[in-house]
Amino acid sequence: MKDTFNNEKELLAYLDTLSIAPLRVFARSVGVIPRNHPRQELLDKIVAIYNGQRTPEQPAKFGRPVLPISGKHIPRTQKEMEKADRIVDIRLPRQGIVEVLPSGGAIVKVHGYVKSAQDYTMDKAFVEQFGLVSGDKVDVMLCNGPSGISVSCVVAVNDQPIGGINRTPFDNLVACHPTSRIELARDQKDYALRVLDLVAPLGRGQRGLIIAPPRTGKTTLIKKIALAVKQNAPDIATSVLLIDQTPEEVTEFVDCLGCDVVYTTFDQPAQDHVSLAEAVIANAKRRVEQGQHVMLLVDSLTNLVDAYARVGESNAIGKVKALFGNARCIKDGGSLTILATAFSRPGNNLDDNVCQVVGRIANMVVYLDRRISQKRIFPAIDINQSGTDKEDLLFTESQAEGVYSIRRMLSTEDVVTTTEQLLEIVTSTTSNDEAIETLKRLSAGAENRRGK
Repeated sequence: MKDTFNNEKELLAYLDTLSIAPLRVFARSVGVIPRNHPRQELLDKIVAIYNGQRTPEQPAKFGRPVLPISGKHIPRTQKEMEKADRIVDIRLPRQGIVEVLPSGGAIVKVHGYVKSAQDYTMDKAFVEQFGLVSGDKVDVMLCNGPSGISVSCVVAVNDQPIGGINRTPFDNLVACHPTSRIELARDQKDYALRVLDLVAPLGRGQRGLIIAPPRTGKTTLIKKIALAVKQNAPDIATSVLLIDQTPEEVTEFVDCLGCDVVYTTFDQPAQDHVSLAEAVIANAKRRVEQGQHVMLLVDSLTNLVDAYARVGESNAIGKVKALFGNARCIKDGGSLTILATAFSRPGNNLDDNVCQVVGRIANMVVYLDRRISQKRIFPAIDINQSGTDKEDLLFTESQAEGVYSIRRMLSTEDVVTTTEQLLEIVTSTTSNDEAIETLKRLSAGAENRRGK
């Protein structure tokens, strides 16, 4: 291992990329017999061997030897496959994204969702046996095949062991209104998220659109939401999709977030933006087919429409609308939540068309307002325009009454005053429940004064 990894930190960084099945294969290759050890115990033993604090174990010999594959022998048994996998360079990732080819076989893209020289092939038999389709994430074992490195065994699909997979095609799933709320704010000082929880609650399976003029804090809001979902709803597979962004913005997201960040930058061809977005949505759909909960935060749909137009797509907005429309809550199943941004620049026809067409199918809309941000008020949410369809399904009865009181009391004010007043109440209380009770009292008092 000393020849492969320069230090313990580099070794641990590599091990963190492995799911449990490939980790066990790696452990065997360096002299640790897994014996159903939990993940942390395997990591500790591997590091101990790396540091010379432990002697590598010698596995018992088993089966007939696996010859270097030259077309005469292909590993068939589990033990043969594990042994063949140990021969392949341990630095080559044992997981990737499937792209099914017209021939019926597939390639496994090991660097995110884009093709690279390290990608390897998968036989048609695996694709048919496990019902793999483009977008599936697979954990595999490898072997040196007649035409190079190839897959010898599929261990897991979309982070679920092969034996436990039962999925229904996405188009056959039954959609329903979101009923399970994702509470974003946990700390009393998460003022932006507390306001969002009150004004536009987020449910599993929501199609959320954040309409934002320049410099209104949409990037900050997206990062806060991603971190909150990762902390408060760890069962949701959360990814951030950045389309046609600056390298600096990408670095900022990658450094800030602990979730999966996939991206293209402005110096890449338009086809890269389109291909990445379609691949990420495809993987999300495959996960939902298996009953998983997935969230995608997309920045931005406007950039994606522009990319489709540049590759010659005549119905660019329709393509993006269809991708966004995949977000839904599945009855008695998983969910795909998409929270995406769209630009709103004065006099820009593209922005107006995107907001109108895509906004038509959104069931949650958050409007950010430049007038609010110019006063250095954050979040710059237009409370009167923002909201969630069927929000009563996400609130308790008491919460719903309180939110209705907020809207009645603040609806007569201008947008800046409304946001200032709500923020004043939120910052002076320790929780949203306390803020709701305060607003109920204020609303009741105002109604009594009007009655007199």
